[in-house]
Amino acid sequence: MAIKKLEIDVLALLEALQRALAPADVVMGNVSVGASATLLVADGSGPIHLKNNGASTAYIGSSSGVTTETGYPLAAGAELSFTCGGPLSLYAICAASQSTTIRVLRGA
Repeated sequence: MAIKKLEIDVLALLEALQRALAPADVVMGNVSVGASATLLVADGSGPIHLKNNGASTAYIGSSSGVTTETGYPLAAGAELSFTCGGPLSLYAICAASQSTTIRVLRGA
């Protein structure tokens, strides 16, 4: 009896399993941030985790008016986790001519 070779994309299988087992209210994604305020989280509550996956510092604030002077600095590679008791929107901005990517995980 011949044995057939079975090829499996393990990464795709693990990602599908993660999506299937994750609670419905878990939201995950990457947000590109530049020199204008960019929405990271709209009316979020509960656990929120941010990670700066880029090379530039991002400045985090609770309004679209966030600036590099008023925002909380999130350095390249840094992470920020907290639990929010009520609806909160978060925005990020970078200094002029800089950009970064913020990884956002909500509800985990």
